[in-house]
Amino acid sequence: MAIEFEATEQQIREIAINAIKYSKNVGWGLLRGVEKLDIHPGDIKLDDRGLSLDYVNGRCVKLFIERLSDNRWRIRDNADPEYQTWACRWVSNQTLVEYVLGDGKSTEIPADM
Repeated sequence: MAIEFEATEQQIREIAINAIKYSKNVGWGLLRGVEKLDIHPGDIKLDDRGLSLDYVNGRCVKLFIERLSDNRWRIRDNADPEYQTWACRWVSNQTLVEYVLGDGKSTEIPADM
């Protein structure tokens, strides 16, 4: 199920960092992955189409956020923990987005593992 939401580019970068932070190294990423990431909002690149993250430092992120207008965004696919490994922490695209947009106050987010 697709979700649409309003967010600033800075918030999109924060959503990306949260997805990357909780992603796991899988497949060939086990060879390239780094245990701790030093990633900052300025490291996240957005273009006219939005955000497209596949693997980041060996971590299986697979987060694609489509830009609809200046502050309007869409995520088309449901999060699948086998492909979006961050979904083991955030459960769904909705909870990942709500965590940043709600200032970290979403009640649907499970406790740290």
